[in-house]
Amino acid sequence: MLSETEATRNIPSIEIWVRKAGFKKKRVILTDKRNMEISLPYGELVAAYLEIGDKTTGQISRPGLEDVTEDMGGSLILYDREYRRICVHTAGVRAGLLLKQLAVHAPYLFLGYMPWMDEGDQQEFFRMREMVSVMRAIG
Repeated sequence: MLSETEATRNIPSIEIWVRKAGFKKKRVILTDKRNMEISLPYGELVAAYLEIGDKTTGQISRPGLEDVTEDMGGSLILYDREYRRICVHTAGVRAGLLLKQLAVHAPYLFLGYMPWMDEGDQQEFFRMREMVSVMRAIG
């Protein structure tokens, strides 16, 4: 199930509710709750991190990659080359496992959260995108 929302400062955002993920050579295939497949080529992705919400306080935490375990819940947040935020809500698969597998299959991604990501700082995003492009070209 896909729905478009707006993140802070009008950054285009897409939300996906995923029950299964398959990692191929050049893309990740996410299967949503209606058994529809969404294909995300690794070459279109720039950044990834986890968001874990506390249901009682409403606080959101974003653990560093070194703190992520495969059994962590939450949502996998991706940014594509067009600065779209893709929020992957998980059901049946753990967000921590998805992030770890993504790090193996697309090792040139920027893995981690930076505060400017949700603030609409396009200049910083373009720098990150260029850095990822250089890493991809070298690798």
